[in-house]
Amino acid sequence: MKRSVCHVSLMLVGALLCAVGATAQETEISPIRLSLTGLEAVSVTVENISDSEARRAGLTPERVKTDVELRLRQLGVPVRDDASEYLYVNVNLIDTNEGLWAYSISVDLRQYAYLYRDLDIGAYGTTWSRGSIGTVGARKLATIRDAVKDYVDAFANDYLAGNSSRYKVSLLESKAGRLAAYGQNADALEVFRDILELEPNTPDIHYNIGLMHYQLLDYREAIASFQQHLTLYPDDEEVLYRVFLAHWGIAKDLEDAGQADMARPEHEASIPVLQELLSMNFGEVVYHRALARVYEKLGMVDEAQHEQEVAERMTSDGSE
Repeated sequence: MKRSVCHVSLMLVGALLCAVGATAQETEISPIRLSLTGLEAVSVTVENISDSEARRAGLTPERVKTDVELRLRQLGVPVRDDASEYLYVNVNLIDTNEGLWAYSISVDLRQYAYLYRDLDIGAYGTTWSRGSIGTVGARKLATIRDAVKDYVDAFANDYLAGNSSRYKVSLLESKAGRLAAYGQNADALEVFRDILELEPNTPDIHYNIGLMHYQLLDYREAIASFQQHLTLYPDDEEVLYRVFLAHWGIAKDLEDAGQADMARPEHEASIPVLQELLSMNFGEVVYHRALARVYEKLGMVDEAQHEQEVAERMTSDGSE
């Protein structure tokens, strides 16, 4: 099963963390779309169009604004007059006196932004923009309204993509992966929980939550998350092994605290997990060795010796 977020390889003697983001094929994280993520609504501002002939052709600021607001709402973009972020539409016309009109169209999203180097300095800036220049016959001035609508469609497409559940998940996955890679596991855990709210039935999210709990030595919570993963994807050999490692971690903590009797149930719970792993991959020497160690902890000498002999035989045969 492909790991799409944060893959961790954990052995009995150590841990190695490796973060990988969502694959580019699934969702491209575009800086432009990123600037639209979380935008609750927009207002619309249209610059004045003063030419009388353009007005006679229906190219008035009022009509263009109505066109834009109606199209945004049709496409699912929230529009509010009091929204501080606004779509700025500017149409300029020049009569060439040759039966043609030169025009320029720009549709920009303007929102308040701060300088990265100094967050105390902010101003309105353009974070999304489309536009064109050209000429059009006097009888076709009204087609400029259609061109404006095309740019509005492009904005709506980026807005909806940037605010889709999958896109938000991709952004969060990338953030969680970076946090985990730098050892900020508690913060990464919170981000993975945010992802879980968006995609509760995705096995890998439970997997990664379990990994973060494991890194934080919260083994019981790790097991619970791994079990959630296995409920959705029951034959995941890798996650089953993580369940064993978590049981082993709990048992070791109890033994180190002088509570060996309380550690026994954890070792007992490991046996069916390892046996299931062996049924899936009998040739994995590490499972036989792990089972031998569990049997040793439980005082099951014969069983431990048998598993150790199997492991040694497989190693000498080159099966390791």
